[in-house]
Amino acid sequence: MATLKEKYQTLVRRLFEKTMSGDVDWEIGFNNDLYCTLSGRYVYLKYTRDADGEPLEILELKDSSDQIVDSFNDTDITDMVDGYEGIANYYQLMSVLRRSARRKAVGADKALDDILRGLGGE
Repeated sequence: MATLKEKYQTLVRRLFEKTMSGDVDWEIGFNNDLYCTLSGRYVYLKYTRDADGEPLEILELKDSSDQIVDSFNDTDITDMVDGYEGIANYYQLMSVLRRSARRKAVGADKALDDILRGLGGE
């Protein structure tokens, strides 16, 4: 049976892969929170700094009542990551996941494509 840490790692990897393939619909919610809905639960991605000023990537799971049922951050799953070009650890993986999810939620790629199309060329 998988440990809690292994489950967290698997969740981050699967969210990353599904986000990169366009299979997860991310949204911007109240207080500019970034979230998606999966299996009737909410997954929130957040960024903050710890007491020492170091960046911290946070993932929260909420139920349908908006109650946090679980939460972890990149320091809880500090292992190195294999199989992702340019990504060495879970902080980097969670950071790229959050930035990619935000781009999808706000339609950044579509906006960029529209502007490039408007400027001419391919």
